[in-house]
Amino acid sequence: FLKIGTEWMRYDASRVDPVANTVPVERAQRGTTRLAHEAGADVWVGQGATTVMPLPVWRDRTFRRGGAR
Repeated sequence: FLKIGTEWMRYDASRVDPVANTVPVERAQRGTTRLAHEAGADVWVGQGATTVMPLPVWRDRTFRRGGAR
């Protein structure tokens, strides 16, 4: 992913063209809006990450389907 301002963009590193100095991107990713960016704006580069966290949940023995009490 790339981030410029508040807009996230997806890119494929295999499609970066260093000779033509281009990076094809899919704009407005991760729920952001497509925005205009000024020349020289900071570009943040990163990879998506996932964290799996076990939650302390349980089912009470008195639990019944259908909302019966």
